[in-house]
Amino acid sequence: MLTLDGPSAVPEPGAVRLQGPEIAWIADNTRKFQVSQNGTLTIQSTRAFAETFFEAPVDEVAAQLVAAAGPWIGSNITQWQLQRWRYSKAVRFAGVPCVRLDTPTNLLLAGDYMQSPSRMEGALLSGVAAARSILSMQ
Repeated sequence: MLTLDGPSAVPEPGAVRLQGPEIAWIADNTRKFQVSQNGTLTIQSTRAFAETFFEAPVDEVAAQLVAAAGPWIGSNITQWQLQRWRYSKAVRFAGVPCVRLDTPTNLLLAGDYMQSPSRMEGALLSGVAAARSILSMQ
């Protein structure tokens, strides 16, 4: 994530999907929340980049991502932060929207990892399926 001293160069509607070796997408958070004239960018790397550089020094990873994002930054960077999520995207999926385990407590498993693609919509649909399963128990 980058904080800028002015607007970003990300075009409307405030996000770009890239197919480069380093970056999957960039979003200008200020367009989404309209809280400031200064840009704040979220940059998500590609899976291949993350796997290759997961253990690399933070400064090295950030420098590579900033260099790749250069055309969309548009202003000076005042702060940056790097977050690594080893398990942010599922590689294998359960193939069903949710799973109810036959236990005394009727444990349910739900989440974006249940069915492809591993996205927020998948998590929502899995949660709805789990809720329907709970309601069917009553």
